[in-house]
Amino acid sequence: MKKWFLCVLCLFLGGCLSKTESSETCGDMVVDPGEECDGYNHGGLFCQELGYYGGVLSCNDDCTLDISRCLPYGRCGDQTVQPLNESCDGTDMADTLCASIGYM
Repeated sequence: MKKWFLCVLCLFLGGCLSKTESSETCGDMVVDPGEECDGYNHGGLFCQELGYYGGVLSCNDDCTLDISRCLPYGRCGDQTVQPLNESCDGTDMADTLCASIGYM
């Protein structure tokens, strides 16, 4: 009985001392399963691919994406039509034609 108890105790303690896979690989600059990013490696993602206008995507120490510096929308004059609040911007007229706004 004592030998069995010692075996179970050793297995239990050994399991508590092992690290999870993500903590072993987080920080190796390779995006592994369970990680969104790793260091400067964002898996090819940019703020724009995540639905933001632009900005700088970064990686937290726990290998999760940090979107705090992503910009939610642009500004008037940036030559890009912002669908929520602009019908045109500079020379970018989107789908607007002269005829559609009353000109021939």
